[in-house]
Amino acid sequence: MVNGHPTSFFQSHRGLRQGCPLSPFLYILMADSLSRKLAAEMNSSDLPGIRTANALKPINHALFADDSILLSGASTSIAANFDAVLKRYCRASGVVINDRKSSIFGWNVSQHNLNIIAQTLGFECFTHWDSIKYLGLPLTSGVNNRSLWHGIISKIKDKITSWGGYWLTKGGKIILLKSALSALPIYQASFLLAPKHIMDQISCLLRDFLWKGGRGNHNKMHLENWELVKRPILDGGLQIRDPALSNLSLECKLLWKIYSEPSHLVSETLTSKYAQGISLRHLSANNTTTGTHTWNLCRKSISSFRKHLYRIPGNGEKTLL
Repeated sequence: MVNGHPTSFFQSHRGLRQGCPLSPFLYILMADSLSRKLAAEMNSSDLPGIRTANALKPINHALFADDSILLSGASTSIAANFDAVLKRYCRASGVVINDRKSSIFGWNVSQHNLNIIAQTLGFECFTHWDSIKYLGLPLTSGVNNRSLWHGIISKIKDKITSWGGYWLTKGGKIILLKSALSALPIYQASFLLAPKHIMDQISCLLRDFLWKGGRGNHNKMHLENWELVKRPILDGGLQIRDPALSNLSLECKLLWKIYSEPSHLVSETLTSKYAQGISLRHLSANNTTTGTHTWNLCRKSISSFRKHLYRIPGNGEKTLL
């Protein structure tokens, strides 16, 4: 459409700038074709998927922006089928797979067969679960929970060191606290339950930056209690986010998805594996087995907010979930 009138097709001679709002929409159109092709291959049994739970349908892929994870059995024929689909998609769309950021993980498969699969796809292969990460988070519950947060703490320290604090006003520090430092753990905190001492360490870094700064003024005293500083502005505080409470409250998003979208794959997987026949309100550590990091965070948030789990229907009256 040009000036409200349909025109003929035209050839683009320039790419889109990074950050252009049109870029993600165009990528979604391309990625959707890949998703449909992989789903069709699974229905025809050429690329069988795996089940997240015994009672659920199998899946053979998951997409998030430009990150893709392919799931199936460990065989050379399946690897060849995946390779054919990916190469056809690249030829049709013009995209290129980053081999250096692509990896193959396998379990219950010999190293010899895994090496053949890696050669077929041209990616590096691993057999250790500790190496498996997707979107920066582990896909296994066997990883040390403390070590997962070392990267976040290092990023906060690097930010504080680079900013310093000697030339920053209190107002400038508060803005940086709210907009940058408090936002760094949000993504990981929405999926993983951090140990208490980790959140205490993050809180310590935040309040030290507010009162002392990163360099040049380390000896300044804290002028006010941190609990008062975290209060809302109307209650006399500075409304700085509490990392520990954020960790729990972010999981309410997952709880709401489980309740409001029970047919969603995430909801079906979690309830089928860990809470079959158990209502959310009555879920506790005594009636479910230890699960993934995400499910452990879900259980923790339920026990913390059990008294506040309400559903407000159209008539405005609160009812218990």
